[in-house]
Amino acid sequence: MGAIKAPRVARGHAEAKSYDVRSVGRAVSVLGAFQDIEELSLADLSKRLHLPKPTLFRLAATLEHEGMLERTPNGSYRLGFRLVSLARLVLTRGLPGAAQPYLASLSHTFGYTVNLGVLSAGEILFIDAVESRERFRVVPAIGSREALHATAIGKAIASSLDSETLSRILRDRPLRPLTPRTIVTRAKFEAELSRIREHGYATDQGECHLGAHCIGAVILGGNGVVGGLSVSATSDQLPREDFPVVGAAVADAARRINEALGTSNDGQRADARSAHSPRIESGEVHDNSHKKIGTGRAA
Repeated sequence: MGAIKAPRVARGHAEAKSYDVRSVGRAVSVLGAFQDIEELSLADLSKRLHLPKPTLFRLAATLEHEGMLERTPNGSYRLGFRLVSLARLVLTRGLPGAAQPYLASLSHTFGYTVNLGVLSAGEILFIDAVESRERFRVVPAIGSREALHATAIGKAIASSLDSETLSRILRDRPLRPLTPRTIVTRAKFEAELSRIREHGYATDQGECHLGAHCIGAVILGGNGVVGGLSVSATSDQLPREDFPVVGAAVADAARRINEALGTSNDGQRADARSAHSPRIESGEVHDNSHKKIGTGRAA
């Protein structure tokens, strides 16, 4: 497969910052304070956010009125159920909505967990997953974050970022070791990205979690990188000899999601997709000559 042309990255953080409103930012910070804990009092919020209690009281009261926070019997706060409705909308529209049929198809075909993630603050944020039915399975929790340089989704996305964006991310988040297999030098990481561009998919061979194998591909949109998807399993369930067949299927799923979003993986319209791309049909992986190149696993 030829090298993928690096797309432009969608404008975002820097541009949005100029329109920042302090009270809105503080309200978002209040919600974010609950990321790793169920309940917080005003005193707890004040310590975490370094804001005075009167300010936090007004923010919390507004968020409670809007259903985004609720009071507990002991007077503390926790996240409100309105966030569930908003989260459901996020997970059924745009990228997650377009990707869901292809995540399900990959999971049905191979029996692995299939993950959907996006680049967020230099990390991979997992936003959807279809879990394997295997007893032992690798499943990143929805809402969890993993390192860009040590995950299949992360490396696939990194391979399509422009050099300036990638360098900025790596300055803020260095190539630190997570396991003995993690790539920790820029030269080796760049060589890995070149291989990903050549093959069309990325692998994680115990680089994020020992004993886990993952294969991922980038999803592109009209304004650049949209996200990525991956399959994950134990190293016994997904051995290296299966990487080419599974990788081709993951890359094909990424292309099909691109098409559902309106563009193909090289940034062209969907009808320009290569006639030689492998595809998934009825639980089997085929090339376009109708030759079967892989079958689904029993889950």
